[in-house]
Amino acid sequence: VGKKHSNVIDTQTAFVIDDDDEDEEDDLDRSNDNTKAIIKDTHGVSIQRTDTERQQALVLHRLAGIRKGDNITITKDYLPGAVLFPCFKLKPVVKSKDLADKILDSDNTSAVSNTDTNNNSETVEKLNEENSVVPVHRYLVVTKERFMVIDSNGKGVGSEAIVKSNHHLTELVKMTFRKKDPELVSLFLQNGEELKSHQYRVPKKQDFLNILQKNLQKFK
Repeated sequence: VGKKHSNVIDTQTAFVIDDDDEDEEDDLDRSNDNTKAIIKDTHGVSIQRTDTERQQALVLHRLAGIRKGDNITITKDYLPGAVLFPCFKLKPVVKSKDLADKILDSDNTSAVSNTDTNNNSETVEKLNEENSVVPVHRYLVVTKERFMVIDSNGKGVGSEAIVKSNHHLTELVKMTFRKKDPELVSLFLQNGEELKSHQYRVPKKQDFLNILQKNLQKFK
């Protein structure tokens, strides 16, 4: 990626990290491509994976192996085909000890049982009402199979970032919104037998929802 990144925090622009789809389609159309080997047998026809397909499989495997706390660079090598949405994560500064006990990790997310998401939504609202909320910049990253949250201090393509979370798309089980605050999104992610809730203010909320729904279709 040839873009120079600046120190200015971007709060509006969603961008795609090119995964060379056009080049891949061109490769598959070549009749003399030696990487396409069709193997026939008495039971039918099987198609050997092309070099491109093998590379894509390796990329998906590597993305799945990224863990919270890992350092990555915002490039197509690390995040091929990803769409990044700038947002602000709402981190409560907890004053109440009872409510503080509900904050389970360093990124200030709340956890509840799989059958108690309504109570969890009320807890999040109570946290916001009774305690100060600090917005911190994040990127929501949507790939073909994964949903990630990264922290690059607001910098874009070419910048270093810390991975805050990395989930398969199927672990995103619920989203809620507020009519009076349309940019506010609450995401509920499966974590074992628990759901963890996260609140983000997403300026490009509709675009974010559209790409999520599109990529989730393959898992239905």
